[in-house]
Amino acid sequence: MRSEQGQGRTGPRDVRVTSVALGAALAMPTQYWVSSSWAGFSIMSLFIHVVFITFALALLNSVLRRLSPRLVLRPGELLIVYTMLAVAQTAAGHDTIEMLTQVIGYPARFTTDENDWQALFHHMLPRWLFVWDRGAVAGLYTEGMDLYDEGAWRAFVRPALHWSAFLVTMCFLVMCLNVILRRQWVERERLAFPVAQVALGIIDARSGLLTSRLFWGACAGTAALNLMNGLHRLFPLVPGPTYGKFALGALFTESPWNVIGDVYVEFLPFVIGVSFFIPVALSFSIWFFYWFWKVEHVLGAAIGLRYIPDFPGYWMQGMGAIVLMACLFIYWSRRHLVTVLRVAWRTARNPRGDDSPYAFAVWGAAVSGAALLVYLCVAGMAPWYAVLFLGGYCAMSIVTTRLRAQLGPPTHEIPFTPSSMLVGLLGVKRIDAMTLAQVPVFKFVDFGQRASPMPTMMESMYLRNKLRLRRPGVLLVAIVVAAVIGTLFGFAGNLQRGHVTRALTWAGDGSFALLSAQIRDRTVGVDFVYVAYFIVGAAVVVGLNAMSRMYVWWPLHPLGYIMGGEWMLRHLWFPVFLAWFIRVTVLKFGGISAHRAAMRLFLGVTIADATMLGMWALVGSVTGRWTLTFTY
Repeated sequence: MRSEQGQGRTGPRDVRVTSVALGAALAMPTQYWVSSSWAGFSIMSLFIHVVFITFALALLNSVLRRLSPRLVLRPGELLIVYTMLAVAQTAAGHDTIEMLTQVIGYPARFTTDENDWQALFHHMLPRWLFVWDRGAVAGLYTEGMDLYDEGAWRAFVRPALHWSAFLVTMCFLVMCLNVILRRQWVERERLAFPVAQVALGIIDARSGLLTSRLFWGACAGTAALNLMNGLHRLFPLVPGPTYGKFALGALFTESPWNVIGDVYVEFLPFVIGVSFFIPVALSFSIWFFYWFWKVEHVLGAAIGLRYIPDFPGYWMQGMGAIVLMACLFIYWSRRHLVTVLRVAWRTARNPRGDDSPYAFAVWGAAVSGAALLVYLCVAGMAPWYAVLFLGGYCAMSIVTTRLRAQLGPPTHEIPFTPSSMLVGLLGVKRIDAMTLAQVPVFKFVDFGQRASPMPTMMESMYLRNKLRLRRPGVLLVAIVVAAVIGTLFGFAGNLQRGHVTRALTWAGDGSFALLSAQIRDRTVGVDFVYVAYFIVGAAVVVGLNAMSRMYVWWPLHPLGYIMGGEWMLRHLWFPVFLAWFIRVTVLKFGGISAHRAAMRLFLGVTIADATMLGMWALVGSVTGRWTLTFTY
């Protein structure tokens, strides 16, 4: 973020407040559409429908520039619209409201005389956060129903509003954390922000993207390929050149190789395009550590290590790595954080050229954090556990944001959670039953992180810095408005989809069964296997960090270690490998000039595939047929 000095008197009009209204008008129907018709958009780091809509607005700008210049959206206004669409999606994404809508009716629907959940833990659950009317929740888990038939929606209004207040406050908290960390990561460390490069190419008129023949050539080729694959899905007689996936894991049928599991070879243009912008060493780390974890499974089966409980302990090692990385990131930012606190206490002024509202961010984080703690405690968590739980969520958000800002993976599913860490390190017997009952209730907070709001907000602040825009308050207002829209319309859309297609239940299936077992057996102490894996994960990260900081040539990054075992990489490892190989080849044989040209080509690949996928999703919504998605 830049100072207003030297920018001229017209600076405040760089971003008109009316752009927030436009963003809201687009976010409301878009969020309901995406939430009510599953297309997998929020699984990816870069939301496909947001790229589709922003690119459409950029094309509309080109037309308006000739017909009515005063209606043209300025780069800052395109950024506001992009930000609002993206933040609204994070508020209601794959690992947030989609999980929450599975849980709010789960105890009422799946309690039976056999499991005796009603006597076991119903009285420990916050009644104001659930729907207890069995008739009302029946439609949520029954295919072919409608949320608005016979007034079923009324039973969901109260818990949806309570949860919306919690989610908006949570988004506000991480927005404040972003304001605090932005200067350190964007201007001092100059992180690459690979995912944001696609949005920057669309929004920044100085990029000349829309006048590039290479860009439009890549768009045409990618769109043609996508069209043929999409038609093949609907009409198999039409050839689909790259449609489908090769099940590599199916080739390994004998021990010890059969423990490799599901591994696919897929040609996914959108993923290849996004991954091209990842720095070479980091993209190498992603696919290398994916196979590193596979090899560990094979070795474990070959020499008997699989008999060690939970070997190789990816989820547990990963949590140790997360905690240590969060501490390292805060330590590396310590001087900046001291400056921020001094500005907040008004004992110092903002550094020159920095217009970040640090006082607002520090006090906003304190107030919103306190409000979330009160909410968790009223729900039933012990205060000490609520502090650790919220601290764990902030640590996960910071590491996920750093992962996006530095590594830029096409997705970031992080399956290890602070809740499981606390249970493993402390033991069930040291946590009261009322607190344990809240773990499945708030599982959506710390699980997955695929649609975590903090990385998207940080990328928007990075884009504002690159565009040299003023009025930081407009962007912050846009983020808060988008969070409100995302939660409300996300709830409506997800609940409607649950009624029409039958809600999934995976978010509650294991969680409430585990809660039942934990309440029945309160003698379980510290899980020393978890502790051992936790320490190993932290130690590996220490070693990888030391090597990365001492040797420029060292190719393995600790962030790749953290995400190497994630579930989605079974589909995405090969596109990431292709992007890495292409980028290495271009840099080695073509140099920087060839790399700059290749960036426009891969922007075309990414944007065209996203646009076509967005159009196929619209076709699917209208026709009711399952159309092409980013994985085949």
